[in-house]
Amino acid sequence: MSPLRKLAKVRPISDRAKLQFVEAMNSNNMATIEERRSDGRTFLSSNHNHDFWFWSDGKDDPHWRFDEVV
Repeated sequence: MSPLRKLAKVRPISDRAKLQFVEAMNSNNMATIEERRSDGRTFLSSNHNHDFWFWSDGKDDPHWRFDEVV
């Protein structure tokens, strides 16, 4: 894993995200932070399913919340 990428624990909030969490992520809450934009958006990828990528707007996101694993 590249040292620029960090792990995060994700939590689905919306019904859509909960369905994606079960189907695409196999209920595995670990994800990789791929990119952080200056506007606060964060791009993540599932550690279980590397073909599943998603955005989170942090605390303002209606679908996903995440905490960086230090």
